[in-house]
Amino acid sequence: MVVPSLDFYWPQVVNGARSAAAAHGVHIQLRGSSYDQAEDRRQILRLVESGQVQGLLLAPSLEGPGVAELIDWIGGLSVPAVFVEREPPRWTPTPRPLEWVRSDHALGLELAVRHLHAFGHRRIGLVLSKGSPTSAHLAAGWHRACEELDLADGFVVRESVALDVPGHREIIGGIVDRCRRDRITALVVHSDPDAISVAQYLTEQGASIPDDMALVSYDDEVAHLAHPALTAVRPPKTTVGRTAVDMMMARLLEGRNRPVQRTLVLPELMIRASSITSSWQRETPPAG
Repeated sequence: MVVPSLDFYWPQVVNGARSAAAAHGVHIQLRGSSYDQAEDRRQILRLVESGQVQGLLLAPSLEGPGVAELIDWIGGLSVPAVFVEREPPRWTPTPRPLEWVRSDHALGLELAVRHLHAFGHRRIGLVLSKGSPTSAHLAAGWHRACEELDLADGFVVRESVALDVPGHREIIGGIVDRCRRDRITALVVHSDPDAISVAQYLTEQGASIPDDMALVSYDDEVAHLAHPALTAVRPPKTTVGRTAVDMMMARLLEGRNRPVQRTLVLPELMIRASSITSSWQRETPPAG
C-alpha cells in the first residue's frame, strides 16, 4: 500500500485497510510517498520488485504532467492495482482494467451546501485548500448544488489559510472583507486546519459563529476541537480503506472473470454548533 502521507487523513484509510486485511488473513506492507509522481514510482517499484506482494493499493499523484504515463505504467505492472481515494480517467488503455474506491467528495460538498441552505443561508462561499487533489471534486459538488438550489456560485477562494501558512491572517482578512462586500453569511472551508484558522480569525475580530458567519469544515479530523465545535463533512476514510482491501481480495480470488469495480462511498455530515444559530437552537426543543 502506497499513500501520499502518513499523517492527517491517511491514517484512518490505512487503519481501515489493515482491519480488512486482518479479517482476510493477509498482511499489508505500507509505504509513504510525498504527492510526487517520481516518489510514487520508486515506492511502488520497491514493493513489486520485493516479490512479496500480490496486489497494490495505491494513492498516486494524479496532478500535473506525466499522469497518463504513470497510469499506463501502473496498469502494466505484474500485479493488479486498486486506486484508493483516487480516480483515474474513465478510459485508460492499460493491459489491466483499473479499479478504484474513493469518497464521493462532490456529494459531500453538496451535503454541506444543502445543510446551510436549509437553515436559511442564500449567500454562501467556498474556500478550497490550494493544491489539494480533492479540490476539483469539491468544486464540482459546489457548482452542482448551487445550480440546483439557485444560489450564486461565484464566491470561490483557492487559498491555504491554516495557522502554519505564512501570511494566513492577511489572506483570511481579504476573504472576510470580500464576505462583507458580497454579504456572505456562511462559508464551507476545506480542510479542518483552514476552517479552524478562519474561525479563530473571526472570533478575534469580534464576530459570532454562527450568528454572524456560519462555518462548515470539510474533512472532520479535528473539527470537533474548535470553539465552537465545527459542523463538518466526514469522508468515509476507514470504509474506503476497508473496501479497497475487499476489492483487491475479490480480484485476486476471481481473476479476470470478475467485472471491474469502481466505487464511490458517501461522506457524512456531522452537525455541530458552528452552523446552527443560537436563536434556532433556543427555539428547537431537543429530540425525544
